[in-house]
Amino acid sequence: MATLLLKTEPDEYSFDDLVRDGTTAWTGITNAAALLAVRSAAKGDQAFVYHTGREKRIVGLAVVTRGPYPDPDANDEKLVAIDIKGIQPVPRAVTLAEIKADARFASFALVRQSRLSAMVVPAQLDAILRQMAGLTGPSAAPAAGGRRPASRAAKPGGDRGGAKDAAKDEGRNRRRPKEQA
Repeated sequence: MATLLLKTEPDEYSFDDLVRDGTTAWTGITNAAALLAVRSAAKGDQAFVYHTGREKRIVGLAVVTRGPYPDPDANDEKLVAIDIKGIQPVPRAVTLAEIKADARFASFALVRQSRLSAMVVPAQLDAILRQMAGLTGPSAAPAAGGRRPASRAAKPGGDRGGAKDAAKDEGRNRRRPKEQA
């Protein structure tokens, strides 16, 4: 199982909104590197939900309920969405400042590519973030040999989208609640 970090502007769609809605389509991602992360998601993977803007912190944990599919809000077949469901708020929010202050996160996309709205969390950093957030229970475990299969991980360094794409991508993801049957 992999773990992602998904950013959202809390004034537009917060973790509380996700919990209230149950399941939602995570749409509107246009940056190439962020799309690589979303395309790597599979049903059952988990995601840290990160509030951007004034908060800049991890606030909740979600699970992917549907893997990548064409973004229903886009007119571009290259764009994909995933469905997620809120699992729980984190017992202790983890701030961007804490993450940046910890040398173990120096190469983490959240630190290196701050405008990226979706990213894969490496297994070692996943365990550290869960501990910092006060989360217990199973985490995304690496495959045998301590590494994720190449087909499930973003390429090292990612596919860097341009600044224009990153600016458009950050904090502007459109979420729409899934209709309850």
